[in-house]
Amino acid sequence: MVEHDLAKVGVASSNLVSRSIFLFLCLHVALFSSQITLLSSYCLQDETQLDAQFFDKNLSHFPIIEIPKSFVNFDVPSLHVRSVLEQHNINVIDESRGIITFKRNCDLGGKKELLIQKIASLYTKAYPCILINKLQINTTTPLPADFRAYTLLDVGFNSSKFRNKEGSFWSLWQTPTNNKKIYLTYEIDASILAFKAKHNMHNDKILSNSDYEEQMIRIKNLASNLITCEIPANLITKNYIKQHELLSFNKLQIKKDLLKGVQIRAYIIEGPLVLSTESVLLEDGNIGDRVRIKTEKNKFFYAKIISKSEAMIIQ
Repeated sequence: MVEHDLAKVGVASSNLVSRSIFLFLCLHVALFSSQITLLSSYCLQDETQLDAQFFDKNLSHFPIIEIPKSFVNFDVPSLHVRSVLEQHNINVIDESRGIITFKRNCDLGGKKELLIQKIASLYTKAYPCILINKLQINTTTPLPADFRAYTLLDVGFNSSKFRNKEGSFWSLWQTPTNNKKIYLTYEIDASILAFKAKHNMHNDKILSNSDYEEQMIRIKNLASNLITCEIPANLITKNYIKQHELLSFNKLQIKKDLLKGVQIRAYIIEGPLVLSTESVLLEDGNIGDRVRIKTEKNKFFYAKIISKSEAMIIQ
């Protein structure tokens, strides 16, 4: 009989514990009935005081944090945001890795896509074979308060920027009162077609299709004078090129119509007479170029190339 009563007590105790756990879980769900995810970055316009609805439209209004208007990018420990939300019984999933960056003018006054198109067109003009994966435009200083009223007139940057994956550019705007130049920055993730040597090549070798192969390369600290998109006709090496080296005009040039050292007949007009002499070209040249020559009598003149075998001495 005693054992039976003890069993009843055990069952009652077990039910009481189960009910307690159930009530605790219900209370926990009630307390954290809302749930949001904190991201690593957020875009601002003119806001300075951020309330809960900035992070989630389903939340009620209560202040979270103040962002100084003078900052373009403002970093805040995510704990500062999370703690306020949790005080209001909101469950927070923090995906910010501890730091939240608030960025002003992310859409650049609604003109971000237009600026991206303009910068992309400059790169496409420089590299017709370009494949753009991503292009980002940023600002390093706060934009004017009336920037949305500005009209874009033009953009541009130094041609050396095409070799890099990031840089700055100028943008010219028509404002309600005058024209204004604003400097912005960009980052581009893109690839272009280049060419690399299949084997070692010595000086004065005329390139053929068997001497090189195509290779897509990322735009990142590209060598100056790199040959891209297509190989020009009549390329000739002017320096030693190693196997697998990317081809550039630093070590290659387009073969001229006449090369240094070739024999050519030079003419000179003296009064009514036209005299001719065998000569040697002292530099490479195309038809129409002015070059130095040496005659068979070891005299030096400047002459204009008029054909692949003739030149006219210039007095």
